[in-house]
Amino acid sequence: MAYKYGNKGHSATELQEKATQPPEFFTETDLLSVMKNAGAHIENLFSRNYIIRKSKTLYPIDKGLKLYDLVKDKK
Repeated sequence: MAYKYGNKGHSATELQEKATQPPEFFTETDLLSVMKNAGAHIENLFSRNYIIRKSKTLYPIDKGLKLYDLVKDKK
């Protein structure tokens, strides 16, 4: 029995050289949005008893430290 070999099932691969672009700079609106959301995250940490405030400094409590240990190696 004779077999015919051809390009069936195979495709040509072509390499393309492209340059990547750096990320765009943050705009003032971007930064203000992040800052606004950061305040909400901090309040969330207070409401879930992960942190406490002493004077003007924020400190994690045991529950917050345990959460940190669980997520510190995650992306």
